[in-house]
Amino acid sequence: MPVMTELEARLAAPDGEETRRALLAHLADLHWQLRQQLAASVPRADYRDLAAIAQAVEAARDVLLCHPTAPRP
Repeated sequence: MPVMTELEARLAAPDGEETRRALLAHLADLHWQLRQQLAASVPRADYRDLAAIAQAVEAARDVLLCHPTAPRP
């Protein structure tokens, strides 16, 4: 599979699984923070923006979970 982006290159590297785990942890933390903000009282316009960002974070998580990493030697 040809490498197309810097992220794909990092995931294809020998430490790709560690990279994926670190990114997934960061996304989980970001998603939790967004959900906390959404649960608080926020203006309607901010709610829509935060909900869209939370949805994008979920999509990024799904992509990372589906992307193969290099097998460990």
